[in-house]
Amino acid sequence: LDRVTMTTGQVNSLTYTQLTMLDLAPKHPLSAKFNNVRIVSVEQFVAECLSLNLKMIIDLKTWDLPYETVSLILSLHTRFPTLKTNSIITSFFPNLLYRLRSSDPDILTAVSTRPHFFSMATWEGTSTGMRPRFSGMKQLVARCVDMVYTPLLEQLLWWMIGLSAVLVHRAVITREYVDMWKRKGVRVMAWTVNCPVEKQFMRKVLGVQVLTDTMEN
Repeated sequence: LDRVTMTTGQVNSLTYTQLTMLDLAPKHPLSAKFNNVRIVSVEQFVAECLSLNLKMIIDLKTWDLPYETVSLILSLHTRFPTLKTNSIITSFFPNLLYRLRSSDPDILTAVSTRPHFFSMATWEGTSTGMRPRFSGMKQLVARCVDMVYTPLLEQLLWWMIGLSAVLVHRAVITREYVDMWKRKGVRVMAWTVNCPVEKQFMRKVLGVQVLTDTMEN
């Protein structure tokens, strides 16, 4: 809440009704042009994007509510049939994507990934600055999961899920990595690429689309 409103705390500490009362404009760079900007529902947001003919990447962040998460996405595709051609669903958690595709094979999915995801809360291309996600035995198990997850994803899970794309940390991408997924018919997209020079390299040399926080080319 601190990043976009004048309120402090975690989003999940408020009810949806309380969230709808917050103004999202004050901390925006163009706040002078807007006021009383309210949070919208998922349905309202999707409807607006579709009305503008925007392509969407819907990122499923939660892992502890798989049934509710999948149910929401399925209901959105039922209510908005054009989502199947205007969106792709991504998540770090392949179990969500598998459950979703099992329910509706026509939904496009992409897995988000980076090294050390299960054991480290942060990773920016090197071991410097990595912060353990857990401690003790749980951290040891998470490290083991990290060791087997990447080869499992590249050899089996991509086929089981029916992936259309892989959204991967920019530091992982090489020509060999792109070619490996291309042979499987899976597109590679890089996140989060904000450096203009790196954007040009990804797009023009490697042929990789980028996810970015900036409008600079």
